[in-house]
Amino acid sequence: GIILAAFLLNISRSFSNWVKIFREFIPVYIILTIVLLLPAYLTSFIKYDFKLPENMYLFIANNLLLTCVAEEVIFRGFLQKNLNNIFAKNFKMTKAAPLLSLILTALLFHLFHYKSGVLMIIFAFLAGIGYGYAFQKSEKIESAILVHFGVNITHFIFFTYPFYKA
Repeated sequence: GIILAAFLLNISRSFSNWVKIFREFIPVYIILTIVLLLPAYLTSFIKYDFKLPENMYLFIANNLLLTCVAEEVIFRGFLQKNLNNIFAKNFKMTKAAPLLSLILTALLFHLFHYKSGVLMIIFAFLAGIGYGYAFQKSEKIESAILVHFGVNITHFIFFTYPFYKA
């Protein structure tokens, strides 16, 4: 994913682009965090577990680079973008293309989480919709990466995180 990002994507380099990305990222991050973590908490899929371990920087670096960047570049920057182009250009579905590409990419994203059970599949699908929406709204992969990273870090700090051992 990182290699694809380096060679295939036009990463924002100007301060004004980053300001725009942050303005668009924050509302999507807040709404998606509530949509994902509140039902996960209410169904006891996760439990409140505030933590700031001293080796947290390792989790942050790993999660940002190996999870969020890699997944978003592949799912949003490559799949969603190309599906949108295919539907719009090849099938002349210019109005439906954004929604179809968003839903199909979210479905593919949720399939990659199938080993974690039914609830995780549902939450992964909803997360995929949120990350895809952030990408579509801004047309910048950085927005999807930041939303994904923000949700994961909020989950990690405030709730149980199944793949982390202190």
